[in-house]
Amino acid sequence: MKITKTDWENTRTDLDRFNQERNAATCMRDGISFLIDWTKADNPEIAERLEAILTQHQQNREEDWI
Repeated sequence: MKITKTDWENTRTDLDRFNQERNAATCMRDGISFLIDWTKADNPEIAERLEAILTQHQQNREEDWI
């Protein structure tokens, strides 16, 4: 029996979904960190706002675990 993508999506576990969400969040944080470094010299106010966003996201993640 050939397993199609639809079959796989229907049999995903909560752990699979958690890992996918965690990987997406990691990619987002990496991208924002890159933007912070890239904009820091020319636009420090943008870099500061992006740093605040990352800090808030980190705090929200820690609250969920407690």
